[in-house]
Amino acid sequence: MKTRLLVVVAMTMISTAIFAQKSNDDSRKTKSRGYDRMKRELALSDEQYASVKDIDSKYSKKRNDELAKFDKRRLEERETMRSLQLERQREMRKVFTPEQNKKWDDLRASHKNDHRFHEGRHRHDSRHGKFRKGDHRKRNAERRAHKG
Repeated sequence: MKTRLLVVVAMTMISTAIFAQKSNDDSRKTKSRGYDRMKRELALSDEQYASVKDIDSKYSKKRNDELAKFDKRRLEERETMRSLQLERQREMRKVFTPEQNKKWDDLRASHKNDHRFHEGRHRHDSRHGKFRKGDHRKRNAERRAHKG
């Protein structure tokens, strides 16, 4: 039994590694095929083809740099918002009694667990006959409650 399990795990690991290598090769071929198709359909000369590849490479690097900057700004903004949230909580705790702090902690913990059933912006949008994100969970919970 252990031998079979070991063989299955080994085969899975090997097939995953092979698939990962194949996908990298395929993506390079696909990108190259895009240039080849452009060359063929636009009847590009070899010089034009090389220029197009250089231009794409240059803008690809610029795009990646901008995306990195964007990610960095996003993380900084998230940290700023989190620190504001914590600062607000500290000030509120100073106002509350110890019993109120305990109750507030309990309420926050229960709300964290009920985030799926949030009634705010994820409600049914009756104007357009569409359901918003999370509505199916609430409906399913209501159905289970009525059955049980």
